[in-house]
Amino acid sequence: MEAINSTHRWSSNFVRGLQLCPWAGASLDTPGAVRYWVLVVEDSGSDTIEQEQRWTATLGKMESLVRRAGRQLGRITSPSMTEEGADQIDPSVAISFVVLVDNQSGRLPDFGTFHEFFLELEDRLLDECDDYWDIIDDDDSEDSVEEGDAENVPLGCDITVAAFHPQWQFGHDGDYAENDQAIAYEKRTPYPTISIVKSSAIDALMSQNENGEMDARRDSGGALDASAPATMRIAAKNQQTLEGFGVKRLKEMFESEVVRCPLDHGNLK
Repeated sequence: MEAINSTHRWSSNFVRGLQLCPWAGASLDTPGAVRYWVLVVEDSGSDTIEQEQRWTATLGKMESLVRRAGRQLGRITSPSMTEEGADQIDPSVAISFVVLVDNQSGRLPDFGTFHEFFLELEDRLLDECDDYWDIIDDDDSEDSVEEGDAENVPLGCDITVAAFHPQWQFGHDGDYAENDQAIAYEKRTPYPTISIVKSSAIDALMSQNENGEMDARRDSGGALDASAPATMRIAAKNQQTLEGFGVKRLKEMFESEVVRCPLDHGNLK
């Protein structure tokens, strides 16, 4: 399916090619580490259904698929949950993408609609985790969370999600073309997409990144000053990289290295 192919090209040619994510290469080079889930927006065939209601139904299905993909991610990265005969995937490289595509007669949600949906989904996942630990704390039963009891831990405690969209904008409303910024290409994908990774893996990778940079500064005689979190440094580096190319060049690269198919942004309504 073209949605999978173009998302893979985005991961390989754009994200890894521009070094926008320090760990993208390891995921792409590990067999089975990258999983793709595709939800096709069906054309209702009726003008009487309100667009808002249709997006509510479609994005509700997307949330269900995100949860299903998240549970599978937990299974393939856990020694106690990996199916017999299946290879366990290193949590530090495992990632799943849930991609929303149209059927050529349907339409995809615009950035504002999709972003609002994502923020609400993220809040629900975080609230599930907070409620779980509140109960554990109230019962003073931390020891009752036995090793291997991961299936009872809410999904929101286990995964971290991120959103991407063809019209992604930072801090702007209205026509995305008129407000185009180079940094927006950090979050632009061929289709509306949600990525899913293990939260524990993110924490471990960030810790490794911090330790590695501390060692590098020590070896070079650099000062060991308190530094910004790894995520902030990655974001700053990405902004410098993308602004160095500029919007015009990034758009050309995105279309030639990623899209390679007639993706009409006019279908995003």
